[in-house]
Amino acid sequence: MKNSSSYLLALIFILTGCSNEIGIEEEPHPINEVPVPILIMPKGIDATTKALVDVFTNDNINEIGIYGTSSTKVIYNGISPSQIGSNQELIFTNPSLVYPTDGNSITLAGYYPRQSKGTAYTINNNSLEFTLTGEEDLMHAAPINAGNQKTPEAVNLNFTHKLTNVKFNLVNGTENILPDGNISITTDAPNSGSLDLSNGIVTIDQTSTTTFTLSTDINANTMASKETISVNGNLLLFPELAYTFKLKIGDQSYNIQIDTTNSPAWEEGISYLLTITIKKLNTLKSFTKSDNKAESSSDSFVQGNIIQIK
Repeated sequence: MKNSSSYLLALIFILTGCSNEIGIEEEPHPINEVPVPILIMPKGIDATTKALVDVFTNDNINEIGIYGTSSTKVIYNGISPSQIGSNQELIFTNPSLVYPTDGNSITLAGYYPRQSKGTAYTINNNSLEFTLTGEEDLMHAAPINAGNQKTPEAVNLNFTHKLTNVKFNLVNGTENILPDGNISITTDAPNSGSLDLSNGIVTIDQTSTTTFTLSTDINANTMASKETISVNGNLLLFPELAYTFKLKIGDQSYNIQIDTTNSPAWEEGISYLLTITIKKLNTLKSFTKSDNKAESSSDSFVQGNIIQIK
């Protein structure tokens, strides 16, 4: 009986040992499968470039697009944040912005906005393809290395404005009451292009043009003699192009003769002020005479002077 008890205890010890060994073999290796978020701190917008948007807030933060690539593939193709955190970090919720689990390092670039009046921009081969309406404040943040899952690095995106910004003043330079009709300002120019997200270079599609119109609620008939009015609004256009503008009063359109001695370069990220002076009331006509020679400044109905304001 004692021998049977000894055999039984020995068998229990053996089975217990086997059970422990099996348990150790089946226990998975400790692998951290918790997603590691990528920290982006959009410290803002380059102070040397100016336009409409000079700061990011919770009202416009969801128009930021993030483009992320690794050495092997595109990771994020326009993901947008939902809000700004208490430490000014971007918060991504749907989907979350996390490092790829393959361990590869990731590079992040940014752009703004992601759409034009509801029409989403598209990304092809590292280039953002877009169409302008004159209201979009196109910006780009240069690519930055964000590290990888094991060695993450906080990213500080610095956005720069890529378009030229034109603001307007209106001057009634006559002694008279102007015709009845709301005032608008127009220019015919290209409206489509692409932004290389790797280097920030804008390529203009010269074959695609439209009429950009800045409508105002100013009735010319209400402008007093010698009065100057700042137009509420502006036009955001491609940089480094030659622009001509027209003034419309109601349905009548007039060329604006711009002083070419101070002709601007229309640089990207620069704001310009075009002061439009209505000189005469008795010659409601365009600037070109029947002999196709331009009228002198003294005979012009509408004159323009441009200065850089910031």
